[in-house]
Amino acid sequence: MSGDKWHQCVSVKFSDGEVRSIKMIKEILHKCEFIPSGDGETYTIPRKEHIEDWQTESIVYVSLLRKGEEVYFNHEGYSDWDVLNLEYLLPWLPIENITTFLETVEYVSKHLGISAEFNGGSFVASEVKNYALECARELTERMEAPGGEFLAQAIEMDLPV
Repeated sequence: MSGDKWHQCVSVKFSDGEVRSIKMIKEILHKCEFIPSGDGETYTIPRKEHIEDWQTESIVYVSLLRKGEEVYFNHEGYSDWDVLNLEYLLPWLPIENITTFLETVEYVSKHLGISAEFNGGSFVASEVKNYALECARELTERMEAPGGEFLAQAIEMDLPV
């Protein structure tokens, strides 16, 4: 398990040392049903099912880095990236959304031609799914299932567990 007592994020990284254009990744993201945020600074895959007020509206979040610094999609001066992260905010989503996250990682990996990494090792969908399910089980035993209101409040208030 992670050192984060709330298991707030399942993150998968794409990086092979090559610098790639933001235009290219935008094309891949659009094909995979990502949409830009209101200001165009980032991309997400929005949820289609009913969303409670305390839950996150997206299943997958994208962040880009260039030489360790965050890069924004529509910001002047940013035209390329060298690290792509896909993130799943586990406590704020019902756990069944993990399947969409894993499918998205595989799709992006295939179209980028880069192997994904998880926790410093190779990405294996079944292993990441088992990790997420174990985190969800732990949260459920300690407090409530992912996507629950009390869990969201507990994280916001950083209650002891």
